[in-house]
Amino acid sequence: MIIRSRIDGDFNGTDNETVFRLQNGHLWQQVGYRYCYRYLYAPRVEIDANGSRGTMTVAGFREQIKVRRVA
Repeated sequence: MIIRSRIDGDFNGTDNETVFRLQNGHLWQQVGYRYCYRYLYAPRVEIDANGSRGTMTVAGFREQIKVRRVA
């Protein structure tokens, strides 16, 4: 399933298990540690989800992010 939304507010890249709040109300948490800084405001995101896990692509950010849904 593909989920499309936007980050709700600031996006500061990835760090250690960062939680991403989306404008559609979902909360997704980065799986594992990977630091990569990039500031974007309310970028579009696309999550290729398989159940409660998936891969998130953020417009303007070069890395794909492994995530799991937390709410």
